[in-house]
Amino acid sequence: MPTRKRGAKKRLDAGSRKHDAGKWLLSREGPYQDYVSLYVKRYGVSEAVAKDELYALGYHEEVFQEELEAQGIRCEYILNPLTGELVLVPEGTEEHELFI
Repeated sequence: MPTRKRGAKKRLDAGSRKHDAGKWLLSREGPYQDYVSLYVKRYGVSEAVAKDELYALGYHEEVFQEELEAQGIRCEYILNPLTGELVLVPEGTEEHELFI
């Protein structure tokens, strides 16, 4: 039975990489955890670049939650009284601390 060769990392410039990553993140093969490490592995970029590009693609909450969980901090959503939006914060954060 023939074996499948491992695919090479995609070497794309920043604009093409973001476009490709947007499709990949929305596909079924996209990550549903460890966003930064899988992005680094797929595109061969540093963690800082991966975080910046994931933030730009709208995955701020997922990356922020992974960072907090890596530090052993649990997360929760609380309601921002000014905007009415749910905000991801470390567990135990008081409402008034959103504005500090």
